[in-house]
Amino acid sequence: MSLSPIFQRLPALLAVIGMALSIHTLKAVDIEARHTVLTADIPYAAEGMVFTQLAGEFLVIGGVRDGQWLQGGSVYHADSDEWESFELPFAIRDAAFTSDRNRAWIVGGEGPDGPSTQAWQLTPGRDSVVEVVSLPKLPMEVQSPSLMFFNRFLYLAGELDGNENVLLRLNLRAQEGGWESLSLWSDRFLQSPFFGVQNSQLFLSGIDPRDELSPVYRLSDVRDTEWSSRQSAPYALHPTNGVPSGHSNLLFIHANSDVSDELNSHTIITYNVITDTWTTVGAVGGLYDHYFFESIRQQNYLAGIRSDGTGSLSEVWVGMASRPFGFVDYSIIILYIIVLIAMGFYFSRREKGSDDYFVGGRKVPWWAVGVSLYATGTSAISFMAISGRTYSANWLYFTSVFFGLMLAAIVALILVPLIRKLNIVSTYEYLELRFHVSVRLLGSIILILTQLGSRMSVVLFLPALALSKVTGISVVESVIAMGIIATVYTYMGGIKAVIWTDVVQVFILLGGAFFCLFYVVSAIDGGFVGFITVANEYDKMQIFDWRLTLEAATVSVFFLAAFAGIMTIPNDQVMMQRVLSTKDEKAATKSIWTLTLITIPGNLVFFALGTALWVFYANFPERMDPSLQFDATFPHFVAHEFPIGLAGLVISALFAASMSTLDSGMNSVATVFSVDFYKRFKKNATDDQVLRVARIVTLLAGAFATTMALVLTRYSLPSLWDTMILLTGLIGGGFGGVFALGMFTRRANSIGAVTGVLVSLVTALSAQAFTNVHVFMILPIAVFTVVIVGYLVSMVTPHHNKDLHGLTLHRIDQRPRE
Repeated sequence: MSLSPIFQRLPALLAVIGMALSIHTLKAVDIEARHTVLTADIPYAAEGMVFTQLAGEFLVIGGVRDGQWLQGGSVYHADSDEWESFELPFAIRDAAFTSDRNRAWIVGGEGPDGPSTQAWQLTPGRDSVVEVVSLPKLPMEVQSPSLMFFNRFLYLAGELDGNENVLLRLNLRAQEGGWESLSLWSDRFLQSPFFGVQNSQLFLSGIDPRDELSPVYRLSDVRDTEWSSRQSAPYALHPTNGVPSGHSNLLFIHANSDVSDELNSHTIITYNVITDTWTTVGAVGGLYDHYFFESIRQQNYLAGIRSDGTGSLSEVWVGMASRPFGFVDYSIIILYIIVLIAMGFYFSRREKGSDDYFVGGRKVPWWAVGVSLYATGTSAISFMAISGRTYSANWLYFTSVFFGLMLAAIVALILVPLIRKLNIVSTYEYLELRFHVSVRLLGSIILILTQLGSRMSVVLFLPALALSKVTGISVVESVIAMGIIATVYTYMGGIKAVIWTDVVQVFILLGGAFFCLFYVVSAIDGGFVGFITVANEYDKMQIFDWRLTLEAATVSVFFLAAFAGIMTIPNDQVMMQRVLSTKDEKAATKSIWTLTLITIPGNLVFFALGTALWVFYANFPERMDPSLQFDATFPHFVAHEFPIGLAGLVISALFAASMSTLDSGMNSVATVFSVDFYKRFKKNATDDQVLRVARIVTLLAGAFATTMALVLTRYSLPSLWDTMILLTGLIGGGFGGVFALGMFTRRANSIGAVTGVLVSLVTALSAQAFTNVHVFMILPIAVFTVVIVGYLVSMVTPHHNKDLHGLTLHRIDQRPRE
C-alpha cells in the first residue's frame, strides 16, 4: 500500500492541532505602491538627459534643450529639497549610466559631434560638486547602451546596427586592458537591453521584438561565462535598470504607454530573484514621455519628463502594510513577560550568595543546563537567519551542524570535564592557572568588549528591526521592552533565573517552530510530499558541496570551522558558565549530550522551515512583501498568515530567543567583571559585596546594551550584522586558540599565547581584506594561527615551570584543584 496519501494528509492534520480554526485559509494581503512628489520641477528638462546618483544624491546630467547641448547638470539634496547646479567638461545625451555608493559612471551615448565612445567616472569633489576622470573608451559605437556596476566590473549591453547585441566589460581595478567583449546571454536579440543587480547576482533583460515580451537571464558570478535563463516577465518592461528592493526583489516598470490600458507606463512589476516569480503591483504617478527609476539610500525614486518640457522627482514606496497586533496578541505577549519576571523574583528569594548568583550553587540539573545551552546559542537572529538562509539558498550550512555534532564527543568527554574539575567560576581563571594573570585579564576584557560592543546590542536590535516591518511594533518599543525585561529578571535571579527562563523559552521556541513548519506545509499543494518534491526539483535541500576550495560553503570549510570551534569551546564564558553550574563532571558531560540531542531536531526544523517558506512564496508570490530582508521572511509569514492569538504566541517565541541570548550576555559580563577583576584584586571583599557588584554590573550591562541597540537604529541591517560577525570572529574567535594552546600542549607559555593572539588578529584581518576565503574560514585561520605561532614562540622563549596537574589533556587524570 502506498504511503503517499498518508504523508500528504499528515501535515494538515498536525496543523489543526492547537489551532482554533479547523481549515487553513489564506487571508487577503495586498502589495501597495505609493508615491510622493519631492519637488515640483526638475531644474531643467532636456531631451536625452541622464538620470543617476552620486554618493546618495540624485543627479541629472546633460541632454539637449531647444537645440542647445547642456554641458553640466544638477544634484538634488533630499535633506533640503533643493537642487545645486555644476559644470562638466563634456556634453552628452542618451548615455548609459550606473553608480555605486560613492561613484557614478557615464558611458557612450551621443555628443555634439555624433555617437560617443567616451567613458567617464564621477566622484564627489572637494572644491566642486563633482570631479571627472576619463576611463578607457569603448571599442565600438553602441546603440541604446545600458550600464551596470557589478563586483568591481562595469558591464555594458546594447545594440549594433539595430539587429545585433553586444556585451562588454571593464575591470575597474585593472583598466589597462580596456573593455573586453563577452559571450552574449543567448542568440535571442533584445532591443534596448538593461540590467539589475540583486542578491549578488547580475540580471539582464530587454524586449524581444518577436513577441514584445521581456526574457530574463542571470549571471551568478563575475567568474561565470554562461548566463542561465530565468522566468520571462509577463509584460514588456521599460528599458530602465531594475531597482533592488529588500534582499530578493527587483522593481521594474511596464513599458506600455497607452493610458487607456490598465497596465499603463507606470505600473510597477516586481521580480523575486529567489523564487523566480513575477507580481504586478499597481500604477504610481502621472504619465511621462521619458522617465527613469533609481534606488538611493534604500529609497526608490521616479524621475520623469513630460511632453511640455517639465519634469518632477517622486519618492516611490512598494511593500505591504504591517499587520497591527490586536488585543489577544498583546495579551499573550504581556502574559509571557509576567511569567519571566515572576521567575526572576522566585529565584531571587532563594539566593544565598554570589556562588548561587554566578553558578547556581552548582546544583542545577544537568538536563536544564543542556536545554539552556541550546537556548543561549539560539538567538532570534539564529531563529530568523537560518530560515532566511534556507529560504534564499539551500542547506549547505547544515554541514556545519553535521560536523559540530560529530565532534561533540571531544567536548563532552574531554574538554568539559577538564574545566569542570577545576571548580572555577570564570572560565578565564583557567588561563591564570595555566599561563599568567595577564592572559586571564586579556581574555576577560575581550569577552566584555565583545558582548557589550557588538553581540548584546545587535541581538536586541536586529530582531526588533525585522519584527517592526511586519507587526507594527516599533523598533524602539521592541528594544526597550526586551532590554528592560531581560535585565530585570537577570538582575533578580542570576544564573538560575537565566537557566530556568531559558528552559521555558526553548519549549516556546521549538514548539512555535514545529507548529509553523506544519502550518506552512499544510498550505502547500500536495502537503509534505508536494513540499519535498518541489524542494528537491530546485535543489533547495542540497547539503554537501565536495569541491576542494576555501572560498565557498564547502565540506572542507565547514569541517575546519567546526574543528576550530570545538577546540575553543572553553573560551565561551556564556556556555561554560552553565556547565560550571552542574554538580560534577558527570553531570556536565550529560548536559553536553542533552544539547546535542536538542540541536538535531532544532536545526532540522529551522532549515526545513526556510525551505517550506520558499515553496510557499513560489506558489503565492503576491503574498511576499518585496521590501523585506531575508531574515524578516519568517516573521512576515507569521504576521500575515497566522490567525489572531497564534501570531502573538510565535512572536513571543522570537522575543524569547532574543532575551535568552541577552540575559546570558549580561550574566556572563557580571560574572567575569566580579570574579576576574573585583574579587581578584579586592582580596578582602565579602561575598555580599561581590554579589552587590555583580547586580550593579548586570544593570549597567543591560542599560548599555539597550542604549547601544537604540543607537544602532540609525544604521542599515546588513552592515551591522557583518560588523558583529567580523568583530566576534576576528577578535573573540582568535583568542579561543589560547585555550586550545593551553589544553593540548605542555610547552606553551604566556609570551607565546599573547604573541599568537596578536599575530592571529593581523592574519585574520588580512585574510578578510585580501583573500576571497569564505567567512566561516576566519575562525579556523585565527585559531590555528594562535596555536602554531604561540607554540613556536613558546619554544624559543624562557619556559616557566608551572604545576600543570589537571590543566592539560596530558594531566587530565589528576584530582580536582581545591
